[in-house]
Amino acid sequence: MKPKVFALILAGGRGERFGSPKQLVKVGNKTIIQFSLEAFQAHPQVDSMVLVINRELKKAVLNYPDLYPKLSHIVEGGATRQESSRLGLFSIQEDGLVLIHDAARPNLKQELITRVLSALSRGPAAVPVVPVGETLARVEGETIKEFPSREAFFKVQTPQGFRLSLIREAHLKSPHGGFTDDASLFLQTGMGAVLVVEGDPANIKLTYPQDLKLLLP
Repeated sequence: MKPKVFALILAGGRGERFGSPKQLVKVGNKTIIQFSLEAFQAHPQVDSMVLVINRELKKAVLNYPDLYPKLSHIVEGGATRQESSRLGLFSIQEDGLVLIHDAARPNLKQELITRVLSALSRGPAAVPVVPVGETLARVEGETIKEFPSREAFFKVQTPQGFRLSLIREAHLKSPHGGFTDDASLFLQTGMGAVLVVEGDPANIKLTYPQDLKLLLP
């Protein structure tokens, strides 16, 4: 029997660098959140979705379960990304697999979801990565100390996939660790190997208003 697959969509940020709550910015007739909801709704392997959003914005999304049948419930987020992720994870009453995705990455493709889920058949955690294209420098004060090889460095994306029981245990082991990434929490708490899959260069994160023209056609 195949494990149930949950999608946990994190939209709890306040958009301070963006200048407004970016998750509710509209592109066409859809909010940024809805792009991720539509992607997971359309994927045949995803069984259920949970949306985590901050309290001030919750009223704006109360109709989303009517629009997306897989969206089982909406959770109020915490003060940090780690807390929001933990609250979402423990709102799920079943076991299985979970895909944790930042709503600020609206260019989520079906193929990327499939690659992450496929990797979870080989290990307890999987994340998409893309190569670092720029030259890297290690700086101390006002001077460059070295130029490390970029071949060993990759940019980490979401969705990040985990066995639900293990990522929940990782959050219990370090409830106030200040992690901004579930994969780093998983690795640092010794829960097992984190596999990598090919990411998507178009799956970039919306941070500043000017990013909108890069993110969406």
